[in-house]
Amino acid sequence: MRVPRIYLNQQLDSGNTIQLSDEAHRHVINVLRLREKDKLIIFNAQGHEFNAFIEKVEKKQTSISIEQQQENTTTSPLHIELGLSLIKNDKLDFAIQKTVELGVTSITPLSADRSTIKLDSKRELRRRSHWQGIIQSACEQSGRNILPKLNTLQTIPIWLASSEIPGIIFEPRASIGLNKLKPSNKIRIIIGPEGGFSKNELEEIAQYQFTQVKLGPRILRAETAAITAIATLQLLWGDLNN
Repeated sequence: MRVPRIYLNQQLDSGNTIQLSDEAHRHVINVLRLREKDKLIIFNAQGHEFNAFIEKVEKKQTSISIEQQQENTTTSPLHIELGLSLIKNDKLDFAIQKTVELGVTSITPLSADRSTIKLDSKRELRRRSHWQGIIQSACEQSGRNILPKLNTLQTIPIWLASSEIPGIIFEPRASIGLNKLKPSNKIRIIIGPEGGFSKNELEEIAQYQFTQVKLGPRILRAETAAITAIATLQLLWGDLNN
C-alpha cells in the first residue's frame, strides 16, 4: 500500500511532535481515513520530506510524530516559467495540475485579449486559492516537495517584461520544432487562450524575441499545448529521460 504524502505549511523537524491544522486534520482523518499509528510522508516545500506516523487522533485535532528526514530528488534541473492565458475553468485546472506533475517551476495566469474568462479582484482571490490547492495536491501525488510558484494574474506585457529568460511561443506554421532549439537550463513558455493571441499581443511578444516553434503538424488546444510542451522539454533537456 502506498504511503500517503501530505503537504504541511509549518515548521518540520525530526523528533518533534506537531498538531495538524484544522484543514489538515479533516483531510487526514475524513478524506484519507488514516488512524493512529498509520504512516505518512510529510513535507513543507522547503526541499525536504520526513517519514512520520499519526500519534494521536482526537475529535478535532491530530498529532503527528516526525521521524527521520529523507532526501527527495524529484526537482527538475530544468527551470520552466509558464505564462498561461485564462481559459475555461476546468481546462485551466487540468493544465495547472498536469504541468505541476511534469515539473514546471512557476505558473503565471495571463489575462489575454481573447480570454473568455474575466476575473475581478474578488474572483481572482477565490481562483488563486483554488489553483493553489491544485498545485498542493499535484505535488503530494507526484512526489514533489517544492511547490511551484503561483504568481498573481498579469497582463501579457507585464509578464513579458518581468524576465530576460529566453522564451518560446507555439505557431503551427513555424519552421522548427522543440528538438531544434539550442538546449538551455531555463526557458519561458507562453500559451494563448482558446481563440489564440490577438495581433497586438503577437507584436508585443515578438518584441521580446520569443522563438516561434511548432508542436507537430496538428493544432492543439491550449491545455494540451502546455502539457505537451513541458513534457517534451523535460524529455529533451530535463529529467524525463532518467
